[in-house]
Amino acid sequence: MLHTESWNIGLLTLTVVSLLAYMCPASMKTIPLAFVVLTVAMAPARSQDSDATASPAAPATAILDKVVAGSPSQTAPKPVAPNFTVKSTFTHQAEAQVDSGVPGLPPVKKMVNVTVNLVEDPHLPDPPPPLPALDISDPAVQARMAAIRRNPRKTVTAYISATVYDHSRTFLRWWWQPGGGEKSDEFNAWSNLDFNDFSGFARFTSNGRDYALLMGIGNQSTGQNRKLLARSGRTYQEPEHPPLPTDGPGYVLTLGDPSNTGAIATMDALHDLYRVEGERLKAARAQREIASKEREDYLRLHPPVPEDVTISFWKRDSRPSAPDDNAAGDSAVKGGAQ
Repeated sequence: MLHTESWNIGLLTLTVVSLLAYMCPASMKTIPLAFVVLTVAMAPARSQDSDATASPAAPATAILDKVVAGSPSQTAPKPVAPNFTVKSTFTHQAEAQVDSGVPGLPPVKKMVNVTVNLVEDPHLPDPPPPLPALDISDPAVQARMAAIRRNPRKTVTAYISATVYDHSRTFLRWWWQPGGGEKSDEFNAWSNLDFNDFSGFARFTSNGRDYALLMGIGNQSTGQNRKLLARSGRTYQEPEHPPLPTDGPGYVLTLGDPSNTGAIATMDALHDLYRVEGERLKAARAQREIASKEREDYLRLHPPVPEDVTISFWKRDSRPSAPDDNAAGDSAVKGGAQ
């Protein structure tokens, strides 16, 4: 059955689905991170024609986050260490390693100096105490809780397992656990989309419901698989898929009850999102791939190098009473490896 239109589902209260690893059809390899969870967190259910105050108008289908498009994130400034007064010191060498940052290249290893300093108490300020618990008798707190009950946010957290073939179609798996029971229903589908485009953002909204997307994804090249197996005299069995929609984003459900609107809604929402944001998602992905290639080229010429490490520790001259009077003290670590 084709599913190319969104489903208008009622409000449901659902629980987290716990899924085990599983295998693709016999002709396919095991999918890494092969699990899917759908969680709907919401206030007590109410009918869609409720007379409750309506939430402010929002886009029917849109990405709620900034889409990552290859621009490097801001580097956090390194913390400034106190001006320690060293009482004693000890240095030894150890092998350290850092990730090369380039797929397929081994980590970079190097012998580094590890210096351990006993220092005088720098009298650093104590961390701030935890915030007090909210007083539920506070009128402001009660007003906020009442506002949430009047305008419940309908949030779905979707863990999607996707295997993309030749960047032209995607095999999808997810499970649905209705009513908090122990039994989960499995759903499979083939999509005509390359789900790599759904990277670079975490939240979106569709049909009045917010979604948080967490996706485990892998890529398969049928041509490359065929060549690799041919070298050992074996034949690659390409996974079969039904005819897919050609008139826009769509998918074909291959396992599961198509009348289960709760299980189908998230997949409909993803394809609805692509109808609206598809060009933007493709452009952002292209920019990410360019930035990734540039970074790999740079790291091949300028590989990261493990740095020396300095560990400073001290015993506090005075501190608030604690259950453990033998607590040693505090420490600070400086360097690029431990």
